[in-house]
Amino acid sequence: MYYKVKCLLDRFFALLSLILFSPLLLLGVILVALDGKGNIIFGQERLGQGGKPFKTLKFRTMDSISVPFDLDKSISAPSENRITGVGKFLRKSKIDELPQLVNILKGEMSFIGPRPLLADFDKRFEGWERKKYEVKPGLSGLAQIKGGAYLSIKGRSLYDVYYAENLSFFLDCKIFFKTFAVLLKGENRCIQEPEEGKIKP
Repeated sequence: MYYKVKCLLDRFFALLSLILFSPLLLLGVILVALDGKGNIIFGQERLGQGGKPFKTLKFRTMDSISVPFDLDKSISAPSENRITGVGKFLRKSKIDELPQLVNILKGEMSFIGPRPLLADFDKRFEGWERKKYEVKPGLSGLAQIKGGAYLSIKGRSLYDVYYAENLSFFLDCKIFFKTFAVLLKGENRCIQEPEEGKIKP
């Protein structure tokens, strides 16, 4: 029951947020446009609910979209030297993620849920890790408030699966409000690598 209500609330607040954050969206458009050549919005295919591919939308923050990912390391490990000056500001402030409000409005994402990953990561997942696909991916999630991209791939999966198995209004609220604290501190100062069977939400 809660999941159906959550989906309706997601779309309502996505529309409201697009209106409220329109000045920040405009700022992002202007900064990326002035920063150099290339598309302002960067769309990348990720896996969503049910493992179905969709394109996540972001403001372009790198000088090249041809970035190799090391599947054995943290998701954010590559491409640091490819991030533009404006891109560093957009990423730190999370303004680069605002276009994903459109993904939420379309029903492809949620405000809270596991972050969507490239299909290449799925090829290495064990069966239990795919349980994360039972829910929509989110702008923020349990893994994001525990270190996000600084966690190991397996650590992120443990948090994502825990979230999918324990989805509730109260857990979503806790993640939502904790996200603001993480934005202020920085993900690198909130790292809590989980132990299987000992996850604390």
